[in-house]
Amino acid sequence: MIENILKNILVNNILIILLITIFTLSFLKVVIDKIQQSNLHIVITTNNINIKFTSFIVSKFIVALLLLLNITLISFLVFPHIKLVLISQVLVKVLILVFYITMFLLFIKKEFLNENHK
Repeated sequence: MIENILKNILVNNILIILLITIFTLSFLKVVIDKIQQSNLHIVITTNNINIKFTSFIVSKFIVALLLLLNITLISFLVFPHIKLVLISQVLVKVLILVFYITMFLLFIKKEFLNENHK
């Protein structure tokens, strides 16, 4: 009896994971298509240094955010004893770290290109 209950819970969790994954992937497709069609540019200016984020980079950050959300939800279903808040905090910190590393690399690339043109 307990084994049947556990099997039902496992099957339900797998179905929920598949639904979340399918929804996330279909949403990603729509978002990426719309962003790349709009030819979006985000420019951040600090100390006379312009860092331009093209639609490609913006779409990749949105992909990363949605995949992190997907991983968070799936891990919550697989490991329900771990609190969702802790998992999401760690994932958000990792994403922020990746964002800052990317900004730093873009800054280095821009400075390197400026030095070569002088």
